Amino acid sequence: MKRLIFGSLLLLLIIIAALFLEGDAYVDAASRLSPPSGDNIMGTDAFGRSLSAMIGKGVLVSIAVASAITALSFAAGIMLSFLFFSWEMPNPLFITAMLTVKSIPPVILALFLNALSGPGILKLIAVLSIGQMANIATTAYSRVAVLRNEEFVLASFGLGKSRLYVFRKHIIPALIPYIALQSVSVFLSSILSESSLSFLGCGVPVTTATIGSILAEARATAAIAPWTVVFPAAFLLLIGIALECIISALSKLDTSTH
Repeated sequence: MKRLIFGSLLLLLIIIAALFLEGDAYVDAASRLSPPSGDNIMGTDAFGRSLSAMIGKGVLVSIAVASAITALSFAAGIMLSFLFFSWEMPNPLFITAMLTVKSIPPVILALFLNALSGPGILKLIAVLSIGQMANIATTAYSRVAVLRNEEFVLASFGLGKSRLYVFRKHIIPALIPYIALQSVSVFLSSILSESSLSFLGCGVPVTTATIGSILAEARATAAIAPWTVVFPAAFLLLIGIALECIISALSKLDTSTH
């Protein structure tokens, strides 16, 4: 529980800090690569922009993209679980379909689409959601396969309840703890994937700041202006630590209930 509280508070503080830092990133060309000071607490980048404002924008964009990917993956996982529960889809067919989707690396697919039509936030969200959807659906499938044969589920059917009612009343509440844990993992994976793709120039458009694009721009000046790398990398590290603490805590809670 302590890890869950610590991770949640740390993530909340990061978001609050990003909201506080986010603002007008333009300073002026004369302030290029200025070290941290009272005017710019994190210094400026190679274009004379306030690094703290850029990081604030980047953190918020990365979290927004990861949240959208997680929400889409969560919704798709629930829908696929309902299809499996309602139609009694054969096990080999469902597993084969999910493994096929998971075998396509979302990063490779994103690079392919970027080569065809350029970067874009919506394309990035759609592509990264595909692989994550399969992860959540596989987790939900394993639970649904067990739950649909439980006595309380069979009793509900015996009372004439519809499959939609049984799924909403009995299956979803039992799925939430498992999918919640998987969703946090998806959120962390999405932030790292988005940052990696943006670092390569294949994520969100270059006109939109993200942690990955900030680090990519800092490569050329890292030796003479290390703060341009240290601060964005520190924020990415803190996000990873916060989410790992939450995942670890949820895993222990999940284990303790069995």
